[in-house]
Amino acid sequence: MKGMITLTALALVIGLCAAPVSAQPPLPTPHAFYGTVEINGNPAPIGTTVEVRGAGVVTGIEGNPITVTEAGKYGGPDFSDSKLLVQGDIEEETTLTFYVNDEAAGQTAEWHSGVITEFDLSAAISAPTGDDTDGDTPQDTAAPRISDVSLGPSGVTDTTAAICWLTNEESTSQVEYWASPSIKSPLDESLVTEHNIHLGGLTPGTAYSYRTMSKDAADNLAVSDIYTFTTLESQPAQNTSESGADVPPPAPPGDQTPFNWPVIGGITAGVVIAGLLIFFLIRRRMY
Repeated sequence: MKGMITLTALALVIGLCAAPVSAQPPLPTPHAFYGTVEINGNPAPIGTTVEVRGAGVVTGIEGNPITVTEAGKYGGPDFSDSKLLVQGDIEEETTLTFYVNDEAAGQTAEWHSGVITEFDLSAAISAPTGDDTDGDTPQDTAAPRISDVSLGPSGVTDTTAAICWLTNEESTSQVEYWASPSIKSPLDESLVTEHNIHLGGLTPGTAYSYRTMSKDAADNLAVSDIYTFTTLESQPAQNTSESGADVPPPAPPGDQTPFNWPVIGGITAGVVIAGLLIFFLIRRRMY
């Protein structure tokens, strides 16, 4: 009896040890980034660090951050090129914030598992002030605050759009816009607080995304959130006279103004009657 109890206990221990252990689900595949990187409008020098932070993002590991090895670029498109790897327990469409040398860049992106994205970065980083002997002149390190981004008074046509916004300090004006790929409007270097940029050469009936950019006198760059607009469908050209009034299109072939048949009939009858009178007068004289 004692031996049976021992065997039963041994079997129970073996059964517990053999019980399956629930496996932890694997982490999602990283989202990889590469592209250009600028600091204060210039290519970032070799040695610059680029990092991504966000909810669930693991930092301080291989691939995040990465170091610039070619001026103005981080990572590369080829299979063998390094890339900025964003990984961790991250939910789809989580907002990612990019940092250049620990300074927040002006761009954010959404996280998607297993995607490789070309994403250009620009950051405004203040230069060191050096020795400040009297300490009476603080350096301006605050970027302008952008507000009231909207379409301008002229709005959107089939090929143009007007973008307006305000800043809390005098700064430059520029708009980055894209259907694909992104384009930057010419930089307006005038330092103003009310900004108005006109975009031309757009494609009719196309949805565009855009964001505004303003840089103050101390080269502090501000970038707005992303907004959208859609150009109008193209309209057919209309004929106009010299006075500007619309000219109706010519009538199509076969749709001309009809003849005035009663008038033509009256003229024809008159000719026939006159001819008959002349005929009878001549005949009478002959006989």
